[in-house]
Amino acid sequence: MKQIIIRSLIYTLLIILCITLGVIGYKNKPLDKPNPDIMNIEFYRYNTLTGNYDTLKINEDNINYEGEYLDLNNCKTYTYNKETGIIKLDCNKAFRIVGYTEEALVINISKENLYFYKEKEQSYNGEFQRTYKMSIATYKQEGETALKEKEITIEDLPSLIKSNSLSYIYIKGNNCKDECTLFNKVFLNFSTKDNIYYLDSSKLKISDIKKLTDTYEDFPNTLQDYDNVTPQVYVVGNKKLETILEIEGKGFDYSKYNNFADNYEVENE
Repeated sequence: MKQIIIRSLIYTLLIILCITLGVIGYKNKPLDKPNPDIMNIEFYRYNTLTGNYDTLKINEDNINYEGEYLDLNNCKTYTYNKETGIIKLDCNKAFRIVGYTEEALVINISKENLYFYKEKEQSYNGEFQRTYKMSIATYKQEGETALKEKEITIEDLPSLIKSNSLSYIYIKGNNCKDECTLFNKVFLNFSTKDNIYYLDSSKLKISDIKKLTDTYEDFPNTLQDYDNVTPQVYVVGNKKLETILEIEGKGFDYSKYNNFADNYEVENE
């Protein structure tokens, strides 16, 4: 009888010992971590809705996201499953690492692939390509080619200024880069009437401007004023420069300027 009791005690102790060792082993097992090539690096994603850059950094024990596109700002610690590539966050959210290259990290969240780049310029170019299905250079060329049909010279301005109806003149020069590239095609839909024109300020001379301001003093009088870093639209007519519209987009979105002239005239009747 004693031997049976002793055996039972030994079996019980062995079971307890195995369970204890198992729990200790589980708690101390190595945790999966993402590939070291993407760790401790700040990645950028151009937010096409805001024009800002969201950032994502995966550290050894936590992630750091700053931006407006994803609701991850309050997420910190995580666990990672190397079999699925899924990162589970302490804020009850998760995303999957789809892939990475020397330039970019791709994650999938809410069934959407998002591209984060090591360089801001690469992110801007990448989002542009995905949004417009062409390179920036091609998009720019298409827009500038279309604008040629609306191009006027400064000698054409006086007749438009004297007119009893309003005209809208897009002024663009060499200093206006990405913003003008985005606005070029939008301007073609600025009005439903045939009253929009394009003036290349890089072709202006100071003598042209002086001749204009001698008659119409409300026009800017330096070359720099006409070669802004952002798009400008001069509203002229009724023998004056009525206003200068400083064009502002939000990210890639300039849609508020579609048929802008029609709404402007209604509001200013």
